[in-house]
Amino acid sequence: MSVCPFLAVDGGPATLGSFRNRLQHFWLPEEPILYIGKAETSLTARTSAYYSTKLGATGPHAGGWWLKVLSILPELTLHYARNTDADAAERALISQFASQLSPTSRAKLLDRNRIGPFANVLIPGHGNKAHGLDHYKVSRSTKTEPSSVSPDPTLAKPLGRSLKSIRAGLKAPVSNVIVPSQALTPKDRNRAYLRIPAASKYAFPSEPGAVTVIVRGATQTATWHPGNGKSGRLGLGIALMSELVVPGQPVHIEATGDGYRIIE
Repeated sequence: MSVCPFLAVDGGPATLGSFRNRLQHFWLPEEPILYIGKAETSLTARTSAYYSTKLGATGPHAGGWWLKVLSILPELTLHYARNTDADAAERALISQFASQLSPTSRAKLLDRNRIGPFANVLIPGHGNKAHGLDHYKVSRSTKTEPSSVSPDPTLAKPLGRSLKSIRAGLKAPVSNVIVPSQALTPKDRNRAYLRIPAASKYAFPSEPGAVTVIVRGATQTATWHPGNGKSGRLGLGIALMSELVVPGQPVHIEATGDGYRIIE
């Protein structure tokens, strides 16, 4: 709790007891598999990044962070297999895990629609488990109390014009899908926008404008530009981009229908 002092459960301040109880609703005592992940490049680099990421940190690899609240973490064993399509393999394994979960274990879960191993908070194709937790990651630059996020003046940079002069309130053309940004580079820390590859642009409006984005539980206005055949640009502001960027990794974005949610 000292790491994330503003941790919330169902919108209210968390206590150690309420946090523990919430995670217990996702614990599967009969299952030996606690997390399924992928390493798209080096397995050594991926595991090193995972173990070097402190609880509550946003990087270099914050996935599977529920494992780090377990006292048995040093006793766990990592199994791996080579595969030519890491994304497909991860999806298939998590799907198989869900399909073979016993009815007894399934009935104990708080969220029975997004099922995966205990520490898989994000279920590919379905979004985050409905865990009700918020403010569980701390910015690299600040540990001040979270508040509503005002539009950053740099958000308009991808469009080259002010937020007032563009079409506001654009909706996502699809919902309940998760798409990746371009893999990030160190240069992205100094950009005001996420680069969205052509394969992911179907989840965004076909015209430029302002969209609603939820980041770490706070709602803000961001700019969107489809890029005219190139990568699209989702303007989040330099301050936020400097915190989100983990070189070599994409940022995943969930289209909710009304807007978008940044998944960390």
